[in-house]
Amino acid sequence: MQVLELLILPPASGLIAIVLGLLFWGRRLGKGLVYAGIAWLYVAATPLFAGWLLAGLERGYPVAPPLPEAAGAIVVLAGGRHPDAPEYGGETVSPHSLERLRYGARLHRDTGLPLLVSGGRGRGDEPAAEADLLADVLEGELGVAVRWRETESRNTCENALFSAHLLAEAGIEHALLVSHALHMPRAVWC
Repeated sequence: MQVLELLILPPASGLIAIVLGLLFWGRRLGKGLVYAGIAWLYVAATPLFAGWLLAGLERGYPVAPPLPEAAGAIVVLAGGRHPDAPEYGGETVSPHSLERLRYGARLHRDTGLPLLVSGGRGRGDEPAAEADLLADVLEGELGVAVRWRETESRNTCENALFSAHLLAEAGIEHALLVSHALHMPRAVWC
């Protein structure tokens, strides 16, 4: 299923059309595939098309859903790091992580629920876990306390597993999840 999705979605689908077209270049079909592949790559790269694709994802995860009363915490998933930010004294959170942090802080202020930040060292050799970078921004810049830091995960499924374990130890079975629409299907599945 995931391989099929990768082949259908841009840019792979456009590149496949171009390669097939080059293989059959001597025929009319070949030239048509090359031109169609180039056109598809162009259309897929436009902000209008990207926005249309993203809107389809966001419909499944509304920005302000009714908050379940059973939620006992807010889980903010890391969205990457900026490894060399001298203006911040070294590494810091990526723009995606910062967007998630802002929304997590807002939810915390609106609900009073405690925060768990989740993210380890994806490659294993980074100086700090992403959860520590997230917590530094939440506490130091946004003035929001972090109750739990999940620092051992290397991927989304480990985020879910290790975060659930921390929350279960605190007697919490349900949480609000903060991520991006593009990442949410994988995060919810995990």
